[in-house]
Amino acid sequence: AVALEELAGERLLLREPGSGTRAILEDALRRQNRTLHSFGSVTTISDFSTIKSLVADGLGVSFLYAPVVARELADGTLARFTLADAPMEGAFYFVCLRDNLFADQWSDWLA
Repeated sequence: AVALEELAGERLLLREPGSGTRAILEDALRRQNRTLHSFGSVTTISDFSTIKSLVADGLGVSFLYAPVVARELADGTLARFTLADAPMEGAFYFVCLRDNLFADQWSDWLA
């Protein structure tokens, strides 16, 4: 695990306000009486692919969903770390049209 202080000089590459990954990180920081200002700089980018590319080029760190970076973690392009004393969790919702073509296959998921 990495202490937040170790990341103080890093550029944080982060999704836009209102995104799930950003909300989860901000909540974890808030529980430690910290904010995004704990990082050297924060750059907002709305595209996962761009964030992954910039991180792979060594231009910052980011917090992304595991499935978004599964391939890059498997091939060693990116490495995973966790923040010490800042567990992250969040509720995730999948939404679809109730009467879509695949509704029968997803019936267990639909409320």
